[in-house]
Amino acid sequence: MRMLYTLLIVLLFGELAAQTKEEILKDISDREKKAVELVDLQLKGYNQRDIETFITPYSEDVEVYTFPNDLKYKGKDKLRASYEGSFKRLTERKAKVINRMVYGSQVIDHEEITGLPNGIVAHAVAIYVIEGGKISKVYFLRQLL
Repeated sequence: MRMLYTLLIVLLFGELAAQTKEEILKDISDREKKAVELVDLQLKGYNQRDIETFITPYSEDVEVYTFPNDLKYKGKDKLRASYEGSFKRLTERKAKVINRMVYGSQVIDHEEITGLPNGIVAHAVAIYVIEGGKISKVYFLRQLL
């Protein structure tokens, strides 16, 4: 059994060693690029209040949390229901990325939201997790006062 583990380790590290630094960086870069494209697409839909564009990058079973693990809802239908009404009511609302960090297939955005009632400007931090080429989870950080 020990020999089998040793063989597996040698095969695994041999495969990793066969990849050049450039290939590894390209793979990371491609994953990060795809993650950013998905998050930017949903942001575009949000700012245009276009529900179809907004929900396109999300997986069918997307999970939306209040950080760290309070599940708010699950599923694209619930996502649609959560945003569709506010898109119609808050016609001036826009989100702008203030700061972004990309780590592999995760995008962390600090966003400024304007166009809210009474001139309120809000800030949000969202962590988007990409799996299978779609946004599979979103974690919103709640500001503690």
